[in-house]
Amino acid sequence: MVDALVSNTSGSDAVPVRSRLRVQNATLPEGLMVLPIMAAVYILYSNSLDVYYIGSCHDLKSRLSQHRNKEFQSSYTSKTDDWELFLSIEDLEYKQARNIEQHIKKMKSRKYIQNLDRYPDIINRLKEKY
Repeated sequence: MVDALVSNTSGSDAVPVRSRLRVQNATLPEGLMVLPIMAAVYILYSNSLDVYYIGSCHDLKSRLSQHRNKEFQSSYTSKTDDWELFLSIEDLEYKQARNIEQHIKKMKSRKYIQNLDRYPDIINRLKEKY
């Protein structure tokens, strides 16, 4: 898992860095900076199953492709082919995304999930809280 990119100050030539390297405490050579990789929370909906699936990831486009291509044969989303992106909350730090994902799952409420889409202020409060 990549948590940040180390790049020169112009933003080019970025190199992925794993969190175990503790980049935040490292002394980087002059002219280099750490760029956090943003994460997302996503909610998929299956019409055939009439259920929502909640997840979080670093790369939403890639993760959606993995769900649609059933790259994980035993996963819950491999049960059907009709998953559609219902909602995404993007530009989050990874830990923040995981906390929001867990919060939504703990709610165990279809109505709550639907209200996230109807009332954007709920999402703003979640971002502030986590």
